[in-house]
Amino acid sequence: METALAIAAGDKNEVIYEAADLLYHLMVGLLSANVSLHEIIAELERRHAKAH
Repeated sequence: METALAIAAGDKNEVIYEAADLLYHLMVGLLSANVSLHEIIAELERRHAKAH
């Protein structure tokens, strides 16, 4: 939510700060769920291939 607000406000430094928070918490959650970045990338590749 904070990231979206920072983007809407156009404050680059705040976007960077909030995006770092978002990525940190996402990584912690993925680790907790035993999900790797490789699995996320594979899903994105699958979606991209499906769209084309």
